[in-house]
Amino acid sequence: LERCEVNCSITVSNITKKELCSDGALEIYFESKHSGGRDVGCVEMLGPNKAKVTFEDATVISQVLSKKHTKLGLEVSISACTALDSFDDHEDEKYDDAQENKDDTDSLSKELHNSTSPKIVEEKKVDPTPPVVHPPVTFPLDPLIAKYLHFKPAVIDSLSKEIQVSISVDDSRGTITISQTDSSPPDWSSTSTERLQYLLSEMLCRVDIVIPQSAATQLYPIIMQQCAQGGLQYAFGQGGNKVSVAGDTGQVTK
Repeated sequence: LERCEVNCSITVSNITKKELCSDGALEIYFESKHSGGRDVGCVEMLGPNKAKVTFEDATVISQVLSKKHTKLGLEVSISACTALDSFDDHEDEKYDDAQENKDDTDSLSKELHNSTSPKIVEEKKVDPTPPVVHPPVTFPLDPLIAKYLHFKPAVIDSLSKEIQVSISVDDSRGTITISQTDSSPPDWSSTSTERLQYLLSEMLCRVDIVIPQSAATQLYPIIMQQCAQGGLQYAFGQGGNKVSVAGDTGQVTK
């Protein structure tokens, strides 16, 4: 008998919703109740519209495959990874290594050729138009959701890298700010604003739960424990008869 490795991964292809085509957004989506998934171990982007999602528990894969995932795009394709996928990855690595060795050889040949050829000094062209610098864009944000994002930086970091902007959250003031970087595209302001608004409206939420005074002693410890397990943020209202919970929509509504 030989022990086989348990597959905990799926491959997601043809993701046409750009706002969900990042490792942070896909992690939130596949941990949501809507997707049928649960805790995600890691997300690896395999291309501009393709990713590999690895779950902590292999049993959720069948649930995910049974769901329709139109939020990711009408032509999205999801399949469970197999042992052949690992073999293909290994073959790709061998090809990449061979290609890298070939590139090194070509580069060396080019250097030898240049060292024996007369050098022509080219005049560098200076772009007379400096890049346009736009002021940062700041949005008001629910303080409890801001606190959730403060302790879940991966959600914002993946969006920052994808759009090439800087995003900062101030949970004390309840604001989120998008700033331009040296590598930001010309349309960074409109693109990042649209993606951020989708993230805040579709994938994050806050709910207020009214707690009867007679049951507060029994319910508060349960709520705090469930929030800790789901990585959610909570706050008690004045008078002790209300608790607010914020975070991933799938975890909050569950």
